[in-house]
Amino acid sequence: MVEGPVSQGLSPGPGGSVFVADRQANEIFGVTADGNRLSLARFTDGDAPRGLVFVPDTAETRAAGLAGDLLVSVIRIGVFQLNQIVRISGPFSDLARRR
Repeated sequence: MVEGPVSQGLSPGPGGSVFVADRQANEIFGVTADGNRLSLARFTDGDAPRGLVFVPDTAETRAAGLAGDLLVSVIRIGVFQLNQIVRISGPFSDLARRR
């Protein structure tokens, strides 16, 4: 069981994991179906993840080269009004097996 973080964003991901944007800890992590925590990304210089979503796997997103990628809304340099969308490529379903 994972306790403590207040999630700013939460998204189901490939491979049965759930991914969390933890703005207070400046990180993104996953939690597997069996409760293991997987560190994915840390942010520095006042940047923090605000929300996240996985791009659905459709014919159109595959053609565009985006299928299965993670899009993250990031608060830049601690300024709430200054946001940026960051794309993180997978494969994310392999993370649980690498643990």
